[in-house]
Amino acid sequence: MNAPWKAGSQGNRGMFAAYLCDEASLDVLRPVAIEMGWQPEKCNKGGLRNAVQSLSITSSPNILMVDLSESGDPLNDINALAEVCEPGTVVIAVGQVNDVRLYRDLITSGIHDYLLKPLSPAQVRDALAQAQAVILFILPVLFVVILGPAACSISDAFAGDGPGGGK
Repeated sequence: MNAPWKAGSQGNRGMFAAYLCDEASLDVLRPVAIEMGWQPEKCNKGGLRNAVQSLSITSSPNILMVDLSESGDPLNDINALAEVCEPGTVVIAVGQVNDVRLYRDLITSGIHDYLLKPLSPAQVRDALAQAQAVILFILPVLFVVILGPAACSISDAFAGDGPGGGK
Protein backbone atom coordinates (compact mmCIF):
# COMPACT_ATOMS: atom_id res chain seq x y z
CA MET A 1 0.00 0.00 0.00
CA ASN A 2 1.14 3.58 -0.31
CA ALA A 3 0.83 5.39 3.02
CA PRO A 4 3.53 7.84 4.04
CA TRP A 5 6.60 6.26 5.59
CA LYS A 6 6.56 6.30 9.40
CA ALA A 7 9.96 7.12 10.89
CA GLY A 8 11.44 4.26 12.88
CA SER A 9 8.71 1.82 11.93
CA GLN A 10 10.59 -0.34 9.43
CA GLY A 11 12.57 -2.16 12.11
CA ASN A 12 9.44 -2.88 14.11
CA ARG A 13 7.41 -4.44 11.32
CA GLY A 14 6.25 -7.98 11.75
CA MET A 15 6.07 -10.35 8.84
CA PHE A 16 2.34 -11.10 9.01
CA ALA A 17 -1.00 -10.12 10.52
CA ALA A 18 -4.60 -10.94 9.63
CA TYR A 19 -7.98 -9.49 10.49
CA LEU A 20 -10.78 -11.89 9.59
CA CYS A 21 -14.44 -11.56 10.53
CA ASP A 22 -15.43 -15.17 11.14
CA GLU A 23 -14.10 -18.13 13.11
CA ALA A 24 -14.34 -20.48 10.12
CA SER A 25 -11.84 -18.38 8.17
CA LEU A 26 -9.59 -18.03 11.20
CA ASP A 27 -9.71 -21.81 11.70
CA VAL A 28 -8.39 -22.25 8.15
CA LEU A 29 -5.76 -19.51 8.46
CA ARG A 30 -4.17 -20.32 11.84
CA PRO A 31 -2.66 -23.73 10.91
CA VAL A 32 -1.30 -22.27 7.65
CA ALA A 33 0.24 -19.35 9.56
CA ILE A 34 1.89 -21.80 11.98
CA GLU A 35 3.13 -23.88 9.04
CA MET A 36 4.76 -20.73 7.60
CA GLY A 37 6.47 -19.99 10.92
CA TRP A 38 4.19 -17.16 12.00
CA GLN A 39 2.47 -16.73 15.33
CA PRO A 40 -1.20 -17.75 15.32
CA GLU A 41 -1.86 -14.79 17.66
CA LYS A 42 -1.32 -12.56 14.62
CA CYS A 43 -4.63 -13.91 13.26
CA ASN A 44 -7.12 -11.46 14.74
CA LYS A 45 -10.90 -11.53 14.80
CA GLY A 46 -12.29 -8.48 13.06
CA GLY A 47 -12.37 -7.10 9.57
CA LEU A 48 -11.03 -4.17 7.65
CA ARG A 49 -12.17 -1.55 10.16
CA ASN A 50 -10.33 -3.34 12.98
CA ALA A 51 -7.22 -3.49 10.81
CA VAL A 52 -7.36 0.24 10.14
CA GLN A 53 -7.82 0.99 13.84
CA SER A 54 -4.93 -1.26 14.89
CA LEU A 55 -2.55 -0.13 12.18
CA SER A 56 -3.19 3.53 12.88
CA ILE A 57 -1.25 3.09 16.15
CA THR A 58 1.19 0.30 15.24
CA SER A 59 3.43 -0.54 12.30
CA SER A 60 1.85 -2.50 9.50
CA PRO A 61 3.24 -5.97 8.86
CA ASN A 62 4.95 -6.91 5.62
CA ILE A 63 1.98 -9.15 4.73
CA LEU A 64 -1.52 -8.18 5.77
CA MET A 65 -4.69 -10.21 5.25
CA VAL A 66 -7.95 -8.31 5.71
CA ASP A 67 -11.59 -9.37 5.53
CA LEU A 68 -13.92 -7.15 3.52
CA SER A 69 -17.06 -9.10 4.42
CA GLU A 70 -18.45 -6.48 6.81
CA SER A 71 -17.50 -3.53 4.62
CA GLY A 72 -20.33 -1.62 2.95
CA ASP A 73 -17.91 0.14 0.59
CA PRO A 74 -14.80 -2.04 0.15
CA LEU A 75 -12.96 0.30 -2.21
CA ASN A 76 -13.38 3.31 0.05
CA ASP A 77 -12.39 1.24 3.08
CA ILE A 78 -9.30 -0.07 1.26
CA ASN A 79 -8.27 3.53 0.68
CA ALA A 80 -8.51 4.11 4.44
CA LEU A 81 -6.29 1.07 4.94
CA ALA A 82 -3.74 2.47 2.47
CA GLU A 83 -3.44 5.57 4.65
CA VAL A 84 -2.18 3.53 7.62
CA CYS A 85 0.00 0.92 5.85
CA GLU A 86 3.67 1.55 5.17
CA PRO A 87 4.90 1.34 1.58
CA GLY A 88 5.68 -2.21 0.57
CA THR A 89 2.92 -3.81 2.62
CA VAL A 90 1.47 -6.69 0.63
CA VAL A 91 -2.28 -6.86 1.24
CA ILE A 92 -4.46 -9.90 0.62
CA ALA A 93 -8.17 -9.17 0.80
CA VAL A 94 -10.78 -11.79 1.70
CA GLY A 95 -14.48 -11.50 0.98
CA GLN A 96 -17.79 -13.05 0.05
CA VAL A 97 -18.51 -11.11 -3.14
CA ASN A 98 -17.75 -13.01 -6.34
CA ASP A 99 -17.54 -10.01 -8.67
CA VAL A 100 -14.90 -9.54 -11.36
CA ARG A 101 -15.33 -5.76 -11.33
CA LEU A 102 -14.67 -5.65 -7.56
CA TYR A 103 -11.62 -7.90 -8.02
CA ARG A 104 -10.20 -5.67 -10.75
CA ASP A 105 -10.88 -2.51 -8.75
CA LEU A 106 -9.15 -4.00 -5.70
CA ILE A 107 -6.12 -5.06 -7.73
CA THR A 108 -5.96 -1.60 -9.32
CA SER A 109 -6.07 -0.01 -5.86
CA GLY A 110 -2.96 -1.94 -4.82
CA ILE A 111 -4.32 -5.14 -3.29
CA HIS A 112 -2.06 -8.11 -4.06
CA ASP A 113 -4.83 -10.73 -4.17
CA TYR A 114 -8.51 -11.29 -3.37
CA LEU A 115 -9.64 -14.61 -1.90
CA LEU A 116 -13.25 -15.69 -2.03
CA LYS A 117 -14.84 -17.31 1.03
CA PRO A 118 -15.10 -20.02 2.13
CA LEU A 119 -11.34 -20.25 2.40
CA SER A 120 -9.41 -23.45 1.84
CA PRO A 121 -5.98 -24.20 3.31
CA ALA A 122 -4.44 -24.62 -0.16
CA GLN A 123 -5.88 -21.29 -1.35
CA VAL A 124 -4.59 -19.45 1.72
CA ARG A 125 -1.19 -21.17 1.58
CA ASP A 126 -0.72 -20.24 -2.09
CA ALA A 127 -1.72 -16.60 -1.55
CA LEU A 128 0.56 -16.21 1.46
CA ALA A 129 3.48 -17.92 -0.32
CA GLN A 130 3.09 -15.55 -3.28
CA ALA A 131 2.94 -12.56 -0.94
CA GLN A 132 6.03 -13.80 0.88
CA ALA A 133 7.85 -14.16 -2.44
CA VAL A 134 7.07 -10.52 -3.21
CA ILE A 135 8.48 -9.44 0.15
CA LEU A 136 11.57 -11.66 0.06
CA PHE A 137 12.55 -11.56 -3.61
CA ILE A 138 10.73 -9.06 -5.81
CA LEU A 139 10.90 -5.96 -3.58
CA PRO A 140 14.65 -6.39 -2.89
CA VAL A 141 15.29 -6.74 -6.64
CA LEU A 142 13.38 -3.51 -7.26
CA PHE A 143 15.39 -1.93 -4.46
CA VAL A 144 18.65 -2.90 -6.19
CA VAL A 145 17.42 -1.80 -9.60
CA ILE A 146 16.31 1.59 -8.29
CA LEU A 147 19.32 2.27 -6.04
CA GLY A 148 21.95 0.43 -8.05
CA PRO A 149 24.43 -2.34 -7.28
CA ALA A 150 25.70 -0.55 -4.15
CA ALA A 151 22.40 -1.55 -2.52
CA CYS A 152 23.12 -5.27 -3.01
CA SER A 153 24.37 -5.85 0.52
CA ILE A 154 21.20 -4.24 1.88
CA SER A 155 18.97 -6.38 -0.30
CA ASP A 156 20.90 -9.50 0.72
CA ALA A 157 19.82 -8.86 4.30
CA PHE A 158 16.23 -9.27 3.13
CA ALA A 159 16.66 -12.13 0.69
CA GLY A 160 19.54 -14.25 1.98
CA ASP A 161 21.01 -15.98 -1.06
CA GLY A 162 18.53 -14.23 -3.35
CA PRO A 163 18.93 -11.19 -5.59
CA GLY A 164 22.09 -9.19 -5.34
CA GLY A 165 24.53 -12.05 -5.09
CA GLY A 166 24.01 -13.39 -1.59
CA LYS A 167 26.55 -15.81 -0.16
